[in-house]
Amino acid sequence: CALPIYPVSERQIYFMAAPVVLTPPPVRGMHPFLKDVGQTAISGVLVMASNLLLVSLLGRIMGGGPLAEYLLVRRIVGWIQSSFIVCSSMALPYYISRETSDREGLEYFWASLITDGLFVSALGIVLLSGKSFFSYWLFGDSHLKPLILPLAVWSIGYVFHGVTFGYYRGRLAMNA
Repeated sequence: CALPIYPVSERQIYFMAAPVVLTPPPVRGMHPFLKDVGQTAISGVLVMASNLLLVSLLGRIMGGGPLAEYLLVRRIVGWIQSSFIVCSSMALPYYISRETSDREGLEYFWASLITDGLFVSALGIVLLSGKSFFSYWLFGDSHLKPLILPLAVWSIGYVFHGVTFGYYRGRLAMNA
């Protein structure tokens, strides 16, 4: 009994062949994870060194009093900003990362910027309307009421920074 012979194309032979397992070429240099951790550590050290340099220069140029005021406002803004933009700093990157089109991501960006901007602007108006009370409550001395304006302006700057950072973090587009 002879088996019939059917014509077989090269494509059919390719699919009938045993799969070939290719091993990736050996990685030269540093592992990508270690490279990322190293870059993060180096940037953290550079930020700390630049903060020390900034404080040292401001202390020498402006003197001890203005430096103390700057550091006090910086500390209070850091403390306040964690509460007034925490929602957008967490939610904005999450929702942007789940969108497939750039247009929808921009809608989240603008919604977050407007919402946070209105909230912090209202907070700034409240702070500026009661300078004596809030300077005593935040700084411990009602004579420090001139620091309320820099506090409000710095807080608005943090909104722009936080929303922009959240947008690019959600897009995974933070290239140096």
